[in-house]
Amino acid sequence: MSNPDTLYYKGFFARDTLLWQDSLLFRDRRQETVPTAQLTGELLPETLQRNDAASGLLMATLLFLLVILHFSAKSLRVRCSKLFFDPNLHAESTEAETAEARRVHICFTFQTAFLLALLFYSYAQERWNFEVMTLSSLHLLGIYSAICLVLIIAKQYLTHLVNSIFFTHRQCRRWTENAMTIFAIESLVLLPLTMVAVYFDLPVKITCQGFLFVLLFVKSLTLFKSFTIFFRHFHGVLHLFVYFCALEALPIAVGWATLVAVTQELTTYF
Repeated sequence: MSNPDTLYYKGFFARDTLLWQDSLLFRDRRQETVPTAQLTGELLPETLQRNDAASGLLMATLLFLLVILHFSAKSLRVRCSKLFFDPNLHAESTEAETAEARRVHICFTFQTAFLLALLFYSYAQERWNFEVMTLSSLHLLGIYSAICLVLIIAKQYLTHLVNSIFFTHRQCRRWTENAMTIFAIESLVLLPLTMVAVYFDLPVKITCQGFLFVLLFVKSLTLFKSFTIFFRHFHGVLHLFVYFCALEALPIAVGWATLVAVTQELTTYF
């Protein structure tokens, strides 16, 4: 038998009970309406983790890299063994190996440009306010990728031009083979760093530290190979320092300044 003191009448209980008409637990929500004008909310800031296009492109980059490694894993392994463990410094690759390495190098060039664009976008998102910009994140990634691609190609062409002027053909050939291997290693290491930064929302400070570690490792390896190929004698240390600053450190500074200047212009006019 039900208690008459707790009878339910159209959304409220009797007064002698502890539950009143405005009770949140027993309110009749069929008779309630919430005015639309009272609904307020705050949009979440757009990040790479919430961007379907950027995440899809990064996943496509991973699949593309797996395809490259499937067909060129043996060649890349041989090149790495020559770079680190081969005691014969004058060993050269065949024409077929060099042609395959160049094809793979072109793929790594586009991949590295896109990965650098993603890393810089994650940094720029913390420094500049992208919420008021009319450009979408996909357009910004395209602009950053194009800038990085142009800078990488210009740096490689400038290095080839300088080497062809001051060094022998044999030295230039050995340097080209080692430079392509080092560039492939850099691209392979940047991919997991970028994926962790995007998919796991890695803090920008840790991302920058990881990128600086990769950059330091790659440039240290480049400096060592430059010394062993071009400047093996002690009197060439000064020339090595000038060569490294002009062809390795200066392009990094120019690339960073270009990306920062372009971002400032975009945030100002768009």
